[in-house]
Amino acid sequence: MNPLESLAGDAGEWSGTNTLQDPNTGKPEESPSTAGLTPVLGGRFVRLDYTWAYQGKPQEGSLLIGFDPESAEASGRWVDTWHMGRKVLDCHGTASADGAVVLRGSFAAPPGPDWGWRIEVASGGDGLRIKHVVIDPDGKEDPAAEGVYPRSSRPSSGAGGVAFKAVGPIGDTDANALPVKEIGPAVGYYTQCLGFALVSRDRTTARLRRGEVEIGLAANGEDPEQASCWFAVDDVEALWSEYEAKGVGPGAIDRQEYGGKAHRVFFAKDPYGVCFCFTQPA
Repeated sequence: MNPLESLAGDAGEWSGTNTLQDPNTGKPEESPSTAGLTPVLGGRFVRLDYTWAYQGKPQEGSLLIGFDPESAEASGRWVDTWHMGRKVLDCHGTASADGAVVLRGSFAAPPGPDWGWRIEVASGGDGLRIKHVVIDPDGKEDPAAEGVYPRSSRPSSGAGGVAFKAVGPIGDTDANALPVKEIGPAVGYYTQCLGFALVSRDRTTARLRRGEVEIGLAANGEDPEQASCWFAVDDVEALWSEYEAKGVGPGAIDRQEYGGKAHRVFFAKDPYGVCFCFTQPA
């Protein structure tokens, strides 16, 4: 399993606190912080964007993380408005199966030798954590900054204001095991694009929720293009607009009869081919 799949499984928006060990005052400074995990290029990379503040002034940073299965090496490119200014820190390191990433780089500190910098990113049952460590030329390590984002800070019902009321299969599809090729990128798509929140996941399955609806994903070898299900929602037009803005590519809203009653519906597919019908009584 590619370690980035585990990290991508926690894709979405997080809220928490950033603690800077201020080198100017020698004291820690806390500020509210947000973090966003986003799979990019089909899950080949994960981008971590975050915000914080220094003495009331907004700051932000971004870390692009990659992993090469052949060399088993993780790599990263880090920028931060306060720490890095207009420079980019080139990092290399390791990534474990649970999605924990450790990256190391160095920066010039003239007239003396370079200093080291380590970035640790981990997500788990308690939430998301981003730790920065500065290393002097003699190898002495000191904490530089740490962002802590509790899992409880994540929305429990997914993004967007449209309520999902019910889900059901079309044909023989099991909505508790919608087939996907890879769990990590699939969870990223369902949370970032379809507005679901992650409930739980392991190497081959995941549970997600939006509103009153809970579904399952499974990397079970079945053909996603043979799977389809329907979702009952409270505002088809608003959901269509949400998905259009996120690049889901929803089909046109149509009027159809189900069980002798008129419904407004539209269809969409996930990247693997699973077909969805979103419906609301007309």
